[in-house]
Amino acid sequence: MMDLAEYLQVEVDKERSIRKVAKRIGISKTTLENIIKRRLKTLPELPTLQKIADCYEDLTLPTVVVMVGAMLGDTEKYAQIAREMELYPWIVEEWTRLTSMTKEQFREAVDYMEYRKRQLGGPPLPSGDDQSNP
Repeated sequence: MMDLAEYLQVEVDKERSIRKVAKRIGISKTTLENIIKRRLKTLPELPTLQKIADCYEDLTLPTVVVMVGAMLGDTEKYAQIAREMELYPWIVEEWTRLTSMTKEQFREAVDYMEYRKRQLGGPPLPSGDDQSNP
C-alpha cells in the first residue's frame, strides 16, 4: 500500500497542478505540499484526513489513517487505530483531540483505548492479535 504522500503525489502528477488537487480536496496548497514533502510536524487534523478520504472513491477515513501511519513509520499503531475506528465510530470524534498530542502521548492513548476495550469485553481485533498480553 502506498503511503499518503505517495498517493497524493500520484494525484498531483496526473493533474500537473498541486493547486488543482488541493482545491479539489478542499485543503490549502501548503497543507498538501507539507504532506507530499513529508514535512508534517504533527499528525494531520481529522477534517483534513476526512476531506482526502471523501475526495477519492478508493479511500475511506480508516484507509487514510493507515496511509499516514506508513508515512510516519508507525504502520502497526495506525492500522490499529483504523480498526478501532471501524469497530467503534465514537473514536472518530476523539481524533481531533488525539492529533494535538505528541507521538508518545498518542501511542499511550491508543494503548489505553485498547486496554479499556478489553476491560469492557470488546471483541478482539480483526487481525487476530493476541489480546492476552496487555
